[in-house]
Amino acid sequence: MKMSWKKFSLHAGLLIVMAIITYIPVMKADFAVDDDIWVTRNISLRSSDGLKRIWVTMEAAPQYCPLVSTSFWVEYRLWGLKPFGYHLVNILLHALNAVLLWLILIRLSVPGAWLVAAIFLIHPLQVESLAWVSERKNILSALFYFASMLAYFRFSPPDENQPPRIHKWRYYFFSLFLFVCALLSKTVAFSMPAAILLVLWWKKDRIAWKDIYYLIPMFLLGVAATVIAMKTESYLYDLEGISRLHGGTESGGRAFSILERFLIAGRSAWFYVIKLLWPLNLTCFYARWKIDSGIWWQYLYPVGAIAVLVLLWAMRKKTGRGTLAAVLFYGGTLAPLSGFVEHAYLLYSFIADHFQYMACIGLIILGVSASALSLDRLGLKFRRVGCILSVAVILSLGALSWQQGSVYINKKTLYENNVRRSPGSAVAQYDLGYLLFQRGEVDKAIFYFKKALEIWPDHIEAHNNLGLALQTNDKLDEAMPHFYEAVRLNPANPKAQNNLGYALLQRGKFDEAIAHFYGALRINPNNEKAHTNLAYALSRQGKFDEAIAHYSAGLAINPQNANAHYNLGLLYLQKGDFEKAIREFKTALSINPNYVKASEMLKQAVEKEKAPSSPR
Repeated sequence: MKMSWKKFSLHAGLLIVMAIITYIPVMKADFAVDDDIWVTRNISLRSSDGLKRIWVTMEAAPQYCPLVSTSFWVEYRLWGLKPFGYHLVNILLHALNAVLLWLILIRLSVPGAWLVAAIFLIHPLQVESLAWVSERKNILSALFYFASMLAYFRFSPPDENQPPRIHKWRYYFFSLFLFVCALLSKTVAFSMPAAILLVLWWKKDRIAWKDIYYLIPMFLLGVAATVIAMKTESYLYDLEGISRLHGGTESGGRAFSILERFLIAGRSAWFYVIKLLWPLNLTCFYARWKIDSGIWWQYLYPVGAIAVLVLLWAMRKKTGRGTLAAVLFYGGTLAPLSGFVEHAYLLYSFIADHFQYMACIGLIILGVSASALSLDRLGLKFRRVGCILSVAVILSLGALSWQQGSVYINKKTLYENNVRRSPGSAVAQYDLGYLLFQRGEVDKAIFYFKKALEIWPDHIEAHNNLGLALQTNDKLDEAMPHFYEAVRLNPANPKAQNNLGYALLQRGKFDEAIAHFYGALRINPNNEKAHTNLAYALSRQGKFDEAIAHYSAGLAINPQNANAHYNLGLLYLQKGDFEKAIREFKTALSINPNYVKASEMLKQAVEKEKAPSSPR
């Protein structure tokens, strides 16, 4: 189907304008959730060798998505850490995705193609992928996915009435290149060749061997990318060694069985259908429901999903293959993130709005196409009614997306919304508590940390930070059990080891404290706090040379630690090395000019250096 440039410009321009207007609140939003790991605290974006690290190492981000990290690297040089630019790019890329989707649907002769693209564009479920800068993964991967599919259909038209005059191999190789780009943005794009086969079956009622043959390289690339992603995705989801996933395994000490994954996936599928149809009370972290293979009604979800597929297969001649194809696209695209495959997010929740960024297209196509065909059969009058209803749907969804975008204006608003809409989520309770603790609202933070532990007793970071909050309130006796529990739950957590060591240091238990500081450094030799705390403990035991070595190691990691420079100066002063003591006190004062103790000790060091040596 050919389209005039004027018509294309009008419809594509309208999609872009709709995106900009709908997501104005998102443009005003702050960074959210994992954006600190991907952007604000990601040293790869600021370092001179950052671009090299992004591509040749697995340490530049929590997942190996080098095209996404490269886009952030470029943006950091354009607007630093101002969130507006990152959000604007997300929105414009999302609008471009809607345009590409529209072009694909036109090529496939899908009724209501533009309306499908418009609903995909402004549905409230998409807000999360735009407002989380780190979810650029979804948007960029979809961009290359759609572009690759368009190029492939130029190479091998899906419709029987569009036989290729000659195979245009340049489109095939271009499609292959774009598919690799999609995989390098987010591995979930691996499902694209399966989606192409699904489209071919829908349009031709068969899949030829040559179709499979052409797609074999894509399947192999997808498998390779999936294996790499599963091996490199770290459960220590933090570039500084702090566990974003709080350690542990998926279900509180044990992995989910195949049967339990089946139950999770079945229930998740229906959850997403409901949210797509009724997108209210959306939140970042939904409470994890209890999975129990001994409860009969939990089997209704997966059995119901299978029954729908069986029914659609049996009725395919009556309802058309398109209905089954749309549902299979929805389920197949969603499946990798529905619990069948182990992934880190299962520790947070079994579901997330951004998981169905692309999967929702299948059901939107089904709903819009069925409505369009029904109205066409009823005549012109009802088609006009359909136009009015379409405008009403777009306005309603746009208003809900505007409202949902406003939730992301800052972290406090976002986390309070999470707790209000999903009080049973331990992560929602913890995140709000952690934010309040950072702001100095210690009593409120303690309340939310305790709420998190009521829901998830093995939440390592909640134990860690509850201990710190109680310690801040001079309640060390109450804090100690939480520090011990954090270490028991995950002895490989360097933050837990260091925090317990510091608490023992306050109790005067130097030997135990030193053991835990060494434990933290064995896990992460670049743990600055563990180095400086260990140095202090060693100095209290008179082990000055060892203490000096660890203060120096800590300062090599963070030269701006005025207290460490001051304490190192004291050690040099006690050893009679006045020149080095003076140097350290001066450095401490250059960092903090109001450091009174450093100023006093500098005077003493200078006086002692000038004093004549005593005769022997």
